[in-house]
Amino acid sequence: MLTMIGFYLLSVLAVVAGLFLVLSRNLLHAVLALAVASMAVAGLMLTLSAEFLAFVLILVYIGAVVVIGVFAVMLTGHFDHPKLPTSNELKGLGAVTSLGLLFLLLGVVLIQPIAQARTVAELSVKQIGTLLLTKYVLPFELVSVLLLAALIGAIVIARGKED
Repeated sequence: MLTMIGFYLLSVLAVVAGLFLVLSRNLLHAVLALAVASMAVAGLMLTLSAEFLAFVLILVYIGAVVVIGVFAVMLTGHFDHPKLPTSNELKGLGAVTSLGLLFLLLGVVLIQPIAQARTVAELSVKQIGTLLLTKYVLPFELVSVLLLAALIGAIVIARGKED
């Protein structure tokens, strides 16, 4: 019962933080809302017994993406833009597209029978680490090179042009 209450509270927190993220006009507040939403989703994963996935989400999104977002906002100094318009002429098209997608997804969910949950092979963190460093070592290293290139690119962009 306590797990269900935690699940629902974390769900509400994730939705509220996501809405704040999208609707915030201050970039720093939006990045911090992303951190709160990511923590709420990690908490949801913990309530669903997906500990490894929750901790990876915390490390990757909170530890990397949000920190880089905060650095980017701080380096550019663009905290908010009060002169930006709050709406534009494409608002109607966006609403029609969103409603169409909503009805399409609801149609698929309501028409298709709900499949029975399948049991998934439960892997421990040690087994996942062993797989990453043996069978999947090439993709693992390629991702590390990609992240290194992104980090170098971010440093070059942040430094700007030297005269």
